[in-house]
Amino acid sequence: MKRVVALLIIIPFLFTSCMGRKKNPALTNLRIDKDIERITVMNNKYAGKYTIIDKKTIERFSNIILEAKDAKSDSTLESDFTFDFYSESKCVVSFKYIAGIEDENTANLYDDKGRSYHVDNSIEDEFINRLMKKGSFKHVSEYYESLLSLIFEKINIKNGQIAAVDIKKDFLVTKYITSLEQKKMIENIDNKGITVKFPKESEKYDYYILIDTRKYNDNTCKTYVTVTDSLGSKVIYVLEGNYTNSKWSYYIKYK
Repeated sequence: MKRVVALLIIIPFLFTSCMGRKKNPALTNLRIDKDIERITVMNNKYAGKYTIIDKKTIERFSNIILEAKDAKSDSTLESDFTFDFYSESKCVVSFKYIAGIEDENTANLYDDKGRSYHVDNSIEDEFINRLMKKGSFKHVSEYYESLLSLIFEKINIKNGQIAAVDIKKDFLVTKYITSLEQKKMIENIDNKGITVKFPKESEKYDYYILIDTRKYNDNTCKTYVTVTDSLGSKVIYVLEGNYTNSKWSYYIKYK
């Protein structure tokens, strides 16, 4: 009798475990599980696009979206990708997605009505390596960190001062790193008491640093860096760099 009772307890547990996560009613109302013929994933930083047409992959991708939870907080990061769901030739719904966010309370998915959700980032397995070439470009974070550390030395920025770093349009390089990786990269700079922020994070700053990469292939680079101080004085540096012995080294000159 005890064995029968134990078996009856185990079977419902196994059954509910296999049921999967509960679908979000706000998302099921969008009908992304009905008659979807293709899903396009667009890299928002450049014109890279991946199209999903396999029916099983579409179903798996859609189910992960449908199981997204309502988010409690906003990351304030810019989206990395756009998901468009098509039925025939019509786009049924569009989502913005921020890669790499693991905290389930923080939004990483936004529908086209501005509602925010957190979706399991296992969804990235379908596209992120294809669209961001993660295996080929491994030294991007070190590139920015070493570049900025050198510029800080050149301008002799002081402890307590604020540097606003603008890489928003540096698409030649930023297309290989997510918005979250960009934020962590800035936070990891050896700033020695210097406050380093993106321009939108600070209205006041002592130096505005605009990075314009003209050539980059993970081993060599040529970069223009424009530094503007709080009085409006501007200096442009031209740097040529090489990645050797596990670090970037630069030759620097004024334009």
